[in-house]
Amino acid sequence: KDYWREPSTRTKPEADIYRLLVKHKVPNVAEMEVGGDIPGMITRTQEVEFLAFAHNLPNGRKYHHLRLPLQCHRIFLCTIARDLTAFGNCKTLLTCVADAMEAAQAAFTLARILHRDISVGNIMITPKDRGVLIDWDLCLVLDSNVVTHRPGRTVRLLQRHL
Repeated sequence: KDYWREPSTRTKPEADIYRLLVKHKVPNVAEMEVGGDIPGMITRTQEVEFLAFAHNLPNGRKYHHLRLPLQCHRIFLCTIARDLTAFGNCKTLLTCVADAMEAAQAAFTLARILHRDISVGNIMITPKDRGVLIDWDLCLVLDSNVVTHRPGRTVRLLQRHL
């Protein structure tokens, strides 16, 4: 998989996320062979527009938006799997979705990673008819300041964090 990512302190490269998932023993996640930023492969378009553009806000203040160059990021997954829409029966479909939900919950509980993009295209079926969750490029790694164990407050605190 190749994609262009914006270098940011708020997000981590997808290869780093896969390494964290392995470190925390998160189940039902595709195995990454290798991955990382491709040195020297950045977009050139933003270099022309690298200066801050001022936009007027309703309150009269100025908002400066700085467009950063995008970095090419590449990962190679070694897990063999097929698209979720190619399921053979309802049991396989439900098993794969349950496996993906287990991966998302474990990532959040064990590694403090919120996937944020669970969809049909991000759940794959292995040859053994088990599900794996892929495509972690939009995930969010939560810091320890977000409280997740108090009923009723979790959603509000997560929304404020996001």
